[in-house]
Amino acid sequence: MLGAPALEGKTLDLTKKMVVFEGGVQEAIKGFPKNINVGVITALASENPHTKVKIVSDPEVHSNTHKIIYRSALADAVMEFSGKPDPANPKSSTTAALSAAACLKNLYSPISFW
Repeated sequence: MLGAPALEGKTLDLTKKMVVFEGGVQEAIKGFPKNINVGVITALASENPHTKVKIVSDPEVHSNTHKIIYRSALADAVMEFSGKPDPANPKSSTTAALSAAACLKNLYSPISFW
């Protein structure tokens, strides 16, 4: 998250939990291009360009956590994923690349893979 275009010229207090960004997925892509893969995949999968994103910095959390909340007239669902840091690249998680690959595979395949 540090080094993101939206944070240029700003300092974060890394000693306390704080909301760093809250807004639409398009705005999040511009401000946090390296932190928004799950938000983008969620927007694509749901076909909802109005997908909302919240990015939180929390010094107590030691994994890359994503919570997806879906609400509709028929059902509500909450999914939460916590990816451990990739040993080769501690700023990311192995599941980030695997998630992107699965998303692309599902987009272009008549069979869905989970």
